Amino acid sequence: ATVAVYYPLDGHDNAWLLDYGPNVVNASSASVQPVSGKIRGAINFTTYGSLFQTPPLTPFTISNQSISIAFW
Repeated sequence: ATVAVYYPLDGHDNAWLLDYGPNVVNASSASVQPVSGKIRGAINFTTYGSLFQTPPLTPFTISNQSISIAFW
């Protein structure tokens, strides 16, 4: 398995939108606020229409292969 993107959701300002993975695919957001957690950070979707968005990940598309997306 390979990590394509990694957003630790930690930090201040907009640092939590930065991809700390190997491909530097930074995210964008609207109506989202970072929230301090006990161990790591989190994000709070504050209104209807809030979003956390990455650019298209089409360069990582591999035919007939499984992928995993995890949020925790």
